[in-house]
Amino acid sequence: MLFGISMREAIRDIAVFIILRAYCLLATKIIGHVEAGDYTVVTKRGQLLIGGLKDGDTVQVTDLAGRTVYSGEESTIYVTRGSYIVRIGHWMKKVLMK
Repeated sequence: MLFGISMREAIRDIAVFIILRAYCLLATKIIGHVEAGDYTVVTKRGQLLIGGLKDGDTVQVTDLAGRTVYSGEESTIYVTRGSYIVRIGHWMKKVLMK
């Protein structure tokens, strides 16, 4: 046990971090307004504003450590400063909240 977690959990967390970090380094840096396909993401004063959602679309927002910050169907999501990955189905974008 290291820091209260098992070695298996620590290795899994490190692997998730490495994968997400690699994705973020390869992904295009997105700040402000993103348009791709049918969806848009706008950052505004601690909010992610998602446009183009259809009935049944589920928005998932994760931080770079792989923790799910939000999962649901709302089009306005409140977040703190940092980098996030916004995922709707197979559509995915990296967003920087200043």
